[in-house]
Amino acid sequence: MKTLRLLVLLTTLAFGSRTQAQIQVADSLALVDLFNATSGAAWVDNSNWLSGPVDSWFGVSTTADRVTAVRMVFNNLVGTVPASISDLSRLDTLELTKNELSSVADLSGLGDMTVLRLGSCGIDVVPSLSGLSNLRVVDLSQNDLTVCPDMEGLEELTELDLSFNELVEIPSLYDLLDLEVLDLSQNQLSWIPSLAGNTLLTELDLRNNSLTKLPDFSANTALTRIEARENLLRDLPDLSGIIALATLNVQENLLDIDDLLAADAQASPSSFGYSPQNTVLGTKTDNVAPAFSFISYTVNIDAQDAATALYAWEYDGTSLTSPTLADTALELGILGVALSLPGEYVCKVSDPGLPGLEIPYAAATLSDASGCTVITPANDVIMSTAPVVFDGVDFCLETDWTFTNPAFAFDITIRNCTIWVCETGIGIDVLDGVNLTLENVILQPCNSDSTWRGIDIKDNADVLVDECVFVNAEI
Repeated sequence: MKTLRLLVLLTTLAFGSRTQAQIQVADSLALVDLFNATSGAAWVDNSNWLSGPVDSWFGVSTTADRVTAVRMVFNNLVGTVPASISDLSRLDTLELTKNELSSVADLSGLGDMTVLRLGSCGIDVVPSLSGLSNLRVVDLSQNDLTVCPDMEGLEELTELDLSFNELVEIPSLYDLLDLEVLDLSQNQLSWIPSLAGNTLLTELDLRNNSLTKLPDFSANTALTRIEARENLLRDLPDLSGIIALATLNVQENLLDIDDLLAADAQASPSSFGYSPQNTVLGTKTDNVAPAFSFISYTVNIDAQDAATALYAWEYDGTSLTSPTLADTALELGILGVALSLPGEYVCKVSDPGLPGLEIPYAAATLSDASGCTVITPANDVIMSTAPVVFDGVDFCLETDWTFTNPAFAFDITIRNCTIWVCETGIGIDVLDGVNLTLENVILQPCNSDSTWRGIDIKDNADVLVDECVFVNAEI
């Protein structure tokens, strides 16, 4: 009796009524497996599944005796795509977007498939797509992919969407000869492979990654749209060969006036998004500290090649100078434009050719050193017959600091403070049997790009260092 009931079920699924085309049994059983593996009873819509003819099942399309499409978007499929899905060998479209799929089985049997959409399913691994040579559209967006599936040989693929994943690298795309649309936005990519083989590419989306450079576009002359905002770009490739480029968006990078003017001149996009740019750090940062109204500093940034670039300085958001052509340096202190007050000094660079853009260059940050004891030639020697203790007192050295007493050895302790070295090449000298103890002390130059010579120990002196930090010391 059990055998008879199974035969009746298979006959119903495969044949339906006498007026319905016969659906191959393997296709019917593959769909039954999908129903069971994805909690079909709880789908939003499971109309006619496991009851009526296969071609009446919700989301299923058939041609003659074969299943050609399964489309169930946002239908509460929860579970896995079973291995028997590959039995649907005439399947053209598999679209399961916006469901909850923990895994996808081998798809190698779906050689006729042209459209694969598995976006927003929570998938962290997709099996190899290599060999599915008829694929034209692949959408794996908004998943948890950390590794891109193998796509070797997909020469007819025209659209590839891998956006909103956790990808850190992309394999070679050279085989994707017909690729027209590529979306790699919202990943963790620091580079992308050469696009030299993708000569038909028209749209490229690389937004919100960690890219420090873009690939060479000399072979991609069909590009009409490049999205590359919210990256770490410091320069742009030559765009002069992309004569069809209509949209270029590179906002929120680390590009300078020269880069942006060159891109505009080379490609002349009708829509050019270039503002804002993020604060430029790195080689253009001077980071000076501490701050004193009686010490003069010069803070500066690299000049742009563009002769039309304008420079305007601000202190903690307050304007110090008006935009001028040559103000790449700012004098601080009693002889300068402003007192050396603690805070951030920024130069904003603009150009008439890029309306609305001001690129901020963080040129200097002065720390608050109020209450700091300044060591000058007038008080640069400490000599004592009794122990000396400095606890929580910051020092700023404008000259060498010497501890000595030719007649008596003595102990000196400095703890819980910062010692700023404000002139290049100076340091601390410990002489004549003096015992110097440094506890929880940071010793660093006022200018982060400068060095100091460290601590020189002579004449039977001794230095004990406990939990201290030496920054840019030559020792």
